[in-house]
Amino acid sequence: MIFHVHVKPNEKTDSIIIKENNELNIRICAAPVDWKANKYLSNYLSKIFKVSKSSVVILKGLNNAYKTIEIIADDEHVKNVLNNYFKF
Repeated sequence: MIFHVHVKPNEKTDSIIIKENNELNIRICAAPVDWKANKYLSNYLSKIFKVSKSSVVILKGLNNAYKTIEIIADDEHVKNVLNNYFKF
């Protein structure tokens, strides 16, 4: 499943907010230095979606706050995680 995300690094806590258009606003603690924020983002999303780190792929936006991310997993699994995590 592919998501468009807006990542805000250097935050005090990690959090995810879903907008109506399925865009994710993600705040992470990591600094945007030496790819640390991208690595942290991949690790964070792999824990949230309960997939391997290699199943989280940043397709676009490696050097940008706006990214296109693919979660390589069954779409139903991803939807279930989102529904449970975000309690729609």
